Amino acid sequence: MKSAQGARVTSPTKGDTSVVITAAFGAYFVGVVCDHQPWCTFAWIFGSDENLIAAYLAKLADAQAMGRVSGWRLGLRLPGRLASLGICLAYISAAQQSAQAARFSSR
Repeated sequence: MKSAQGARVTSPTKGDTSVVITAAFGAYFVGVVCDHQPWCTFAWIFGSDENLIAAYLAKLADAQAMGRVSGWRLGLRLPGRLASLGICLAYISAAQQSAQAARFSSR
């Protein structure tokens, strides 16, 4: 479709709709389903990256490069998730050790 000035005008795509639905359900999930628990936001964030990237994949790459861009996404996502898990493990281990130290010092 072209505007009066001859510029190309794009209409909303399935990707745009998917992002809006994902954001709306995310607010519902965190607010209602989890009753505003802090951990729920992180649970929702780790799952919503798939929807966001998949929604815009067609806008990020043409049909011939779509597989390559999707592969980059997967290749970059794995180290990021592993780093997040490592940080969580370090935090949990430190919290457990400080809790044990507090228990022993109060005796």
